[in-house]
Amino acid sequence: MTDLCEITATLAKAKRGELLDPRLSERFSRLPMLKGLPSQTKWASTVRMRLLDSLFPFMAELEQSNDMLSSAAVMACRLLFSVDNPDFWINSQEELGTEAWLAEEIEALLARDDLHWIELEPWSAFGFWKQHNPRVARSARAKLREAQNQLNAA
Repeated sequence: MTDLCEITATLAKAKRGELLDPRLSERFSRLPMLKGLPSQTKWASTVRMRLLDSLFPFMAELEQSNDMLSSAAVMACRLLFSVDNPDFWINSQEELGTEAWLAEEIEALLARDDLHWIELEPWSAFGFWKQHNPRVARSARAKLREAQNQLNAA
C-alpha cells in the first residue's frame, strides 16, 4: 500500500521533471476553457500550464498504483484541473501543487462525510466544487468509495 510519504516523494520527482506522461496531449485537450476576462484567463492559463507540467506526470505515475491514497491524489488533481474559474487559479497559485495542498485535498476527499466545523482552505479544489457545484464534490467522493469497495472485494 502506498503511503503519503511515497505520494509526496512521487510529487517531488514530478516537479523535478523526472516523470513523463504518455497521455499529456490527451489530458491537455480535455482541460476546460477558463471563463472570465481575457486578462484573467491569460494569467490563469499561465498558472495552470505551470502546474500541469508536473501534475500530469504525477497523475500518470499514480494511475499505475492500485490503492486509495493514490486514487485520492489523482482525483484531487482531476478536480483541480476541472476548475474553470480564473480567479481560483490566480489567487491560489502559490499553494496549488504543493505537498500541503495535496495532503489537504486527500484528507477532504477521503473524509467519511463533510466535517462542518473544518473550513477548507480557499485553494482547495474540493472546497471550490463543494461551494460552486456540490454535485461534483459528492461525485468525486462516491467514485473513490466505489474504488475502495472494489479494492476490498479483490
